[in-house]
Amino acid sequence: MKIGYVRRIVRITIKPGEYLEVSWASKWFTRRAEGWVVGEVVLKGGRVLIPFKTTRIIQVGNVVTWDLNELSLNRFLQQQVLLKSV
Repeated sequence: MKIGYVRRIVRITIKPGEYLEVSWASKWFTRRAEGWVVGEVVLKGGRVLIPFKTTRIIQVGNVVTWDLNELSLNRFLQQQVLLKSV
C-alpha cells in the first residue's frame, strides 16, 4: 500500500503489477482530515474504508454518556447521575 498525501490517493497492490487507486480528493471530509495520517485500509465487500488518525490531544469539557436498554434510557453526566426510565 502506498499513500500519496499530495494527490490524496491510496494505492493498493492487488497482485504484482496490478494496482487499485482510491482517491479522497474533493470529498466532503477532505478539510476535516488535513494533517491526519491514513490508517490501515480495509477492503469490505464492494467498498474501501480509509480510516484517518491523529495524535493531537483534544481537551474534553463536559462528558455525557448514554446507556440504552430494553426498558430504560440512562444519562450519566460528569458531575451527576440522572436515571430516567422510558
